[in-house]
Amino acid sequence: MREAFKLESAFKELQEEIKRLEQKSIELQKRKEALIAEMENWFNRRETFNKEFKKFKEEALALKAKRDEINAQVKNLKTQRDALRKKIAEKKEELKALKEKLKGFSKDCFGECEKTKTQIEELEWKIQTSSLPREAEREIIEQIKNLEVKFSLQKTASELKEKIDNLRSEITRLNFEAEELHKKIVNLAEESEAYHQKMIKAAEEASKIKKEADEAHENYIKAKT
Repeated sequence: MREAFKLESAFKELQEEIKRLEQKSIELQKRKEALIAEMENWFNRRETFNKEFKKFKEEALALKAKRDEINAQVKNLKTQRDALRKKIAEKKEELKALKEKLKGFSKDCFGECEKTKTQIEELEWKIQTSSLPREAEREIIEQIKNLEVKFSLQKTASELKEKIDNLRSEITRLNFEAEELHKKIVNLAEESEAYHQKMIKAAEEASKIKKEADEAHENYIKAKT
């Protein structure tokens, strides 16, 4: 009787122990499932952040490449513009020298070359076709010499004026080209700055996401261990 009671008591204790172990097993299973779920959550978050980081990093690099490409264009255009400005300065100095040279001519030198040439030809024809006294012939020859000097000065003055006009036209053209280049430089510089700001924003976003990805990775490792 006593033995039967002991067996019954032992059996009940065993049953209770089994129930306790089963409960503990259930709790451990739930804990395991919770840890696996947490681990998967951190894994997925890390992978998502890494993908976003890669996207923003590639975007930042693409923007940087575009900015650098534009900056190279700006540098090239600045070289062209500066070369034009240097050429303009040289042409202005040349123009100044020619204008000073032109000031040295008297008013008579600004007459019509063709008119003076016609006068010379008429006097030469008169000598060739007319019988003139020696004194009259000498006077005409002297007139021709004076007219030839005048013609030479008029021609030189006319050529100087033409050079001055051509230089002025060239300076105007070069100024226009330099101004157009400057406008392009300003527009490209603004475009470059826009790309630069976008690049900074993308880089900052990438840095922020990288930090979140690293934190998710650390939590994943903790959950895994």
